[in-house]
Amino acid sequence: MTFDITDFPSKPATLACFTWVFGYGSYHPFINELERQYAMYKPEMASFDSTGTQKSFDDLGVLDQTMLWTPLNMAGQKMHFVVCLKVLMDRSLIKMPKQVKGIWNQLLMWCMPDKDLNQDIASTLFMIGYMLNQFLPVRVEDDTENGIEMPEDAAQLRNLSLRSGQPVSMRNTR
Repeated sequence: MTFDITDFPSKPATLACFTWVFGYGSYHPFINELERQYAMYKPEMASFDSTGTQKSFDDLGVLDQTMLWTPLNMAGQKMHFVVCLKVLMDRSLIKMPKQVKGIWNQLLMWCMPDKDLNQDIASTLFMIGYMLNQFLPVRVEDDTENGIEMPEDAAQLRNLSLRSGQPVSMRNTR
């Protein structure tokens, strides 16, 4: 699954390629498709689910080492990944065609506990939601009227953002 993130988050991320790979017990059809899409789209970032047995993809160098991969392990934080996707969908920041029934069926049927669900597509979208949320700007708010002074660098960043009209991303560490 590949998304076009040109101008994201000003414009929604749009599904550019979707292939539902059947491996019949082998990871090779999936790995071949992953590498094919990487070579075709030359993505800004690419990742794979490194939860469970797929953790070995990174450890054993199963994937083409000339390509940059980000392993994402959802163990113990799946709901965080789910919320990331929900935030994007609520803000209409992700676009997928309604005609691809497999996507919408898995999203509609997904629930916790998710042990016996077909969820390969849903899990992929959860990971995409997590990765895309890294691009969303974080607001820096001035709390001086509440007696909390902003650190000098945060105030400078906020002022720079206001002058340039461009959002400045900064994590609030209070």
